[in-house]
Amino acid sequence: MDQPSEKPNSSLSGSLGVLIHCHPKEAAFDQALSVVGQALKAGRETYLYLLDQGVEGLTHATLMRWSQTPLKCFACALALEVHEIEAPEWVIPSGLTLLSDILLQCDEICVYNPAERSS
Repeated sequence: MDQPSEKPNSSLSGSLGVLIHCHPKEAAFDQALSVVGQALKAGRETYLYLLDQGVEGLTHATLMRWSQTPLKCFACALALEVHEIEAPEWVIPSGLTLLSDILLQCDEICVYNPAERSS
């Protein structure tokens, strides 16, 4: 799991951006959802961006439960097309420009990449 990187002067009450780049069957996916859940419970402004294999987790039960929360959830439009997945109504398909905005604006960023595979 990648370590969260914080901007200077960030606080636990600030905004949180979570990027999930791994497949939903990987442990990192569950770790990411745990971090998002804790942030929502604490009342933090929370942004979730699903990229590449992460879009395959859009039907994950935990994510579906968050559809009625203040979570701002985005999915890479290209990944949705490549994986032939239709985003639920509460998930906004978007491009990397929006991801860049999230990365620049959030007080704390957590990135969950796929596990390294040995050749």
